[in-house]
Amino acid sequence: ITRDLVLRIARDMGIELVEGFFEPSDLIRADEAFLTFTTGGVIPVHSVDGIVLGRGEAGSMTKRIMAKYQEIFERETQQGGEKPLSSVKETGCGTGGGG
Repeated sequence: ITRDLVLRIARDMGIELVEGFFEPSDLIRADEAFLTFTTGGVIPVHSVDGIVLGRGEAGSMTKRIMAKYQEIFERETQQGGEKPLSSVKETGCGTGGGG
């Protein structure tokens, strides 16, 4: 659920995400990166093999995605639903930006 929601959030924000299995050499060229976990939501990646990504903190796109994820998660869990995040709708927004 977390991964699908994050993909929808990014798409709705016009943020292009690249999914896959990456070698450390791929990641160290990234401006920012994050992981998704069912129990942890969105977790920024600060460094890979001791090499700092970007400025060594969550980047602006990651922060935006994290904030929206948290907003939706809190709203859904406060409503007491059995399936948190089940009411998130799929939209037809395209992707863009990125880099």
